Amino acid sequence: MWWGLMDLWLGEGKEEVERVVEGLRILKDELETTKEGGLERVNYYLMVVEQVLGVVPTARLGDDEVQELVVGVCEPYLEDNSNLEVFESSHSVMLALLVPPKWKPSISFAPSESSLLARVAVNYSDVILRSTDSSTLSPSQLQHALSLLLPLLLSISPALPLSVLYQLHQSASTSPKTLSLFASLLPSIPVPLLPRFLVQLEDVLFRSTEPGSEEREQVVGIVWDGVGGGGKLNDEVREGVGRWWEEMRERLKTEERASRRTRTREAKL
Repeated sequence: MWWGLMDLWLGEGKEEVERVVEGLRILKDELETTKEGGLERVNYYLMVVEQVLGVVPTARLGDDEVQELVVGVCEPYLEDNSNLEVFESSHSVMLALLVPPKWKPSISFAPSESSLLARVAVNYSDVILRSTDSSTLSPSQLQHALSLLLPLLLSISPALPLSVLYQLHQSASTSPKTLSLFASLLPSIPVPLLPRFLVQLEDVLFRSTEPGSEEREQVVGIVWDGVGGGGKLNDEVREGVGRWWEEMRERLKTEERASRRTRTREAKL
């Protein structure tokens, strides 16, 4: 029923958007007044919200509606991931909410630090950071979320994405999973953050992996894929990253040769 109604309601005019909001309110009220169905009903509601956000720009919804019908429903289930299905649905809704075109009516738009968007982005980045070394989200889900969050946080305040990268860098020093995730972010790093990120990536690569180890080979492969950028890096950035990578390759070769000599000497003792 609701999927058909959405197809009918969704349109360009104010009236259609108001009908969608009213429809979501009816569904949400049923969640609060009817216990039957429990988390299954919550999950269904979140699936509807995700579909709505895929069509209606968030800019067409007021902050009050976004808080009431989207953020306020998702946040408790992002904080408590005991039900993985509802957690993942909440995660999908947040991604749909944070897609840049939804929030940016013009290229010059920048959210203030006190805006709803800023609060949502900061809180959601905390959720992602807590999920990096758990099984609640896959590496590709984490990478996609961070690729959306970092530019958005940068548009709010440069300190915000730097804090996220700092925490990931610290975690990557002790967690192989986070190290691989950190390396995979290379093509998604906003240009103003790239010099700091490359320093952090170089540090964690050499400090947290051993020459010739499987872990180092895996991370090097991820970085090599990122140097190509998957079409995301412009020519100037790709050239700069390429120079950095050439220096890293020479350092990797030098360290590997030194490691082999050490192992040879130890074998002779």
